[in-house]
Amino acid sequence: MRDLLDGFIQAFQLIMIGDPALYEAISLSLRVTGVALLFSTLVGIPLGAWMGLKQFPGGDWSWPCCTPGWAFRRWWLACSSI
Repeated sequence: MRDLLDGFIQAFQLIMIGDPALYEAISLSLRVTGVALLFSTLVGIPLGAWMGLKQFPGGDWSWPCCTPGWAFRRWWLACSSI
């Protein structure tokens, strides 16, 4: 238990003193996340619109493959609001 408390204290100290390595890691994480978000948006929105508007071979199996992701998101939001 003491190690966990020491870790929180050290993390707080690194944030307060403005450790350059910490802020470099945060910056890299945000850049990677931003690129992933941009890529998924550029691919996902047109692909989702196309799947929703067009009839295509294999369209019958694509709906059940996409639906569990939506259900999980709703389940997660419901559980987090408890």
